[in-house]
Amino acid sequence: RSSMVDKSIYIVQGEITTVVGAIKRNSRWSNHTSLDEEQDPLLNSFGHLKEILNNIKVLLEQEYS
Repeated sequence: RSSMVDKSIYIVQGEITTVVGAIKRNSRWSNHTSLDEEQDPLLNSFGHLKEILNNIKVLLEQEYS
């Protein structure tokens, strides 16, 4: 059961990475600048989401070990 959840979390984290990369690439093309994840609210939210997903994975590993 935990491995299915782990795989799902891994997939979502991969999608987040893809979306964040696309946002940064688009910003560089349109503004010729790089976005800072700490200063951009959307990127900051994606960063927090990744942290939350990592915490869930750790908690699941502890529960099933």
